[in-house]
Amino acid sequence: MSYEVFMEKKATKDMKNIPEKERDRVKRDIRALRDFLDHLDIRKLSGFHNKYRIRSGKWRIIMEIGNKRIVVINVLSRKTAYRK
Repeated sequence: MSYEVFMEKKATKDMKNIPEKERDRVKRDIRALRDFLDHLDIRKLSGFHNKYRIRSGKWRIIMEIGNKRIVVINVLSRKTAYRK
């Protein structure tokens, strides 16, 4: 099943704060979302209706999944990703 992947402006800004070597891994994982591959560590965030996260090294990709559409909301470090 193929998904359309969109990035919010905030997620694009977050990508600029990631060191280049790690940024390549995060970009690869975001591209892999298109096919929703099973090798990605995707988990639902508790307390939210349709928010999920992917672990990509020290970084967390926060996203919403809908009908054939994935919206990347944030790309944050592990330390700050789960704070409310």
